[in-house]
Amino acid sequence: MKRVAGWVLLGGVIAALAAAGRLAALYTDWLWFGEVGLRQVFTTVLATQVGLAAAFGLLVFAVLSL
Repeated sequence: MKRVAGWVLLGGVIAALAAAGRLAALYTDWLWFGEVGLRQVFTTVLATQVGLAAAFGLLVFAVLSL
């Protein structure tokens, strides 16, 4: 059981590091778009990406749960 907990902890640490890297890139883009006066473009693109990911996720869930 200890061995499984170690692997789960290692996976959690790797996932947290990957998420931190992605969040840093997202924040950098937010700052850059704000600096050049195009923050609305950034938020529109981000909202579109999140919406499409959610819609695709729901579609896959619906297809797989049939």
